[in-house]
Parts: sequence; structure tokens; C-alpha cells
Amino acid sequence: MSENRARSFHLAARDLKWDCPLVRGGRPYSRNGGGADFTLDLDTGEFRPLMLSDLRGYYKLMDALDGIDFIAPVFGQDMPVLGRDILMLREAFSGTSKNIHLRAFSGKTLRIMFEMAAVVAGGKAELKKRPLVSLLEAPVSPLKFLD
Repeated sequence: MSENRARSFHLAARDLKWDCPLVRGGRPYSRNGGGADFTLDLDTGEFRPLMLSDLRGYYKLMDALDGIDFIAPVFGQDMPVLGRDILMLREAFSGTSKNIHLRAFSGKTLRIMFEMAAVVAGGKAELKKRPLVSLLEAPVSPLKFLD
């Protein structure tokens, strides 16, 4: 390992008990499975599309579970495609105090999402000290991110 590389990093949470200091040889952390398009309706038993109204309960449930240390995004199928990632972050901030993985659909929305996180953190300097969000991204072919 290069001496210039960080030996650890930190997924901060609004509730300090959910901070995840990621250190080589340290404790493992877990997250929920993200990106679910369907849900099992607990009232009817029906397997149906996940909706915006489901996200609210989902994030509160993930917040309450001790086995979930940080949160991966899920999206309601009734949410508009443009801005869905931003709306997801709004719902996640409303429902959990744990670190939230971002799943941005474009560079423009990623910038907006970081601005939202800075507001929640109390400013850009505070967000840099305590990163309340982390990035879960993968490039699309030919290995680039959407603008």
C-alpha cells in the first residue's frame, strides 16, 4: 500500500451511534439491498411496484434495524424519472439518520444532491468533516458517467 493512500475512511451519520469508521481489520458494516423496484405489501400480501409512499416507511424501517449500518437508495415507480434521485434523497433524509449512499442519474443531479447534503450537515465544511452521504456509482459504457 502506498504511504500516500488513506488507511481508513469514515461514513458519518447524523446520529453519531451510526458512524461507520472503515478501517483495515476493523468491524464489518452492512447496508440494505438497494434499487428494489417491487415490494411485498404487508397488508395484502401482494407483490407490487414500489411507490413513493412505500419509501417513507422503508427508510424508517432501515433506520430502526440494528443490522443495517448505512442506507442504499430505493426508488418509487410513481416518481418522475427526471429528479427521481433528488426526491429519493429528500425521502431518505426524512426517514433515516444513517449515512446514505447516493445514486445519481447525472452529474447535474449529483451536484444538487451534494448541495442538499451540505444543507443537512450545516454547510460544506461540516459535510467535508462528517460526510453524511457516500457515493454508489458505476460508469456506463464506454466507461463514462452521464452529464
